[in-house]
Amino acid sequence: HPHQCLKLFLPSSTPQALFVLVHGGYWKQKWDVDNTPLPSLRPFLLDKGFAVADVEYRRREDEGGRWPGTNQDIVSALGRLKEVIDQEGIGEVLSDVTFIGHSVGGQMVLWLDSQDLAIKPTTIVSVAPVADMIEGYRQKLSDEGDAVEIFMNGLTPDTEEGLREYKKASPAHLLPFSTPLILAIGSEDMAVPPQMGLDYYQKVVESGGSQLATLVQVEGADHYTLVTASEQAWLQIYSALEVVRAKLRTK
Repeated sequence: HPHQCLKLFLPSSTPQALFVLVHGGYWKQKWDVDNTPLPSLRPFLLDKGFAVADVEYRRREDEGGRWPGTNQDIVSALGRLKEVIDQEGIGEVLSDVTFIGHSVGGQMVLWLDSQDLAIKPTTIVSVAPVADMIEGYRQKLSDEGDAVEIFMNGLTPDTEEGLREYKKASPAHLLPFSTPLILAIGSEDMAVPPQMGLDYYQKVVESGGSQLATLVQVEGADHYTLVTASEQAWLQIYSALEVVRAKLRTK
């Protein structure tokens, strides 16, 4: 499918690390790899000498999209990305890999922590994630209120089958977490309730992740300023990320 694809961008010098970006948009067709705020991070990261991979995936109207196909597209893209990196002769970046996901992209990068991947992240940055799919359904997230149910193929967590599938897709039900994590939320987020991120962070800590997880609460930030490179909200998140990456390099 044409939406099963990725784009790898390389800096002008030898890349020092790899960043993988996974966009959000409640899995809707109208939001893609180029028209959400997340791509603004691409030049920001390239300027710092990092390789950047934008991952695209089948969305809810695409054949084979929705759960679990959409998530599996991310896993497959990482397999292909590993091949491309080997072909480019820049395998050293695989020792310093950060996944950044926003909104439902944030949900997917959290989900990746529990998967067997061709490229393992050394850090995961999840920004305003739909971290609990069951709560996302209950709270009727998205403008129309039906995005989670549509993504889950019309299933609801009120049936035995539905609950089983929701738990497979829901990061809040796939703990403990195993990767250094930055969880970022904005106090003025109207698209994903900040409380969902706070609740997820608490679950990560309670399941043994207190040494792995960093919570970044950005006062005054909305859903989009968090991943807009020119905004102070993003710079606050990036500053926290640099602290975590520096600690990992000294281990």
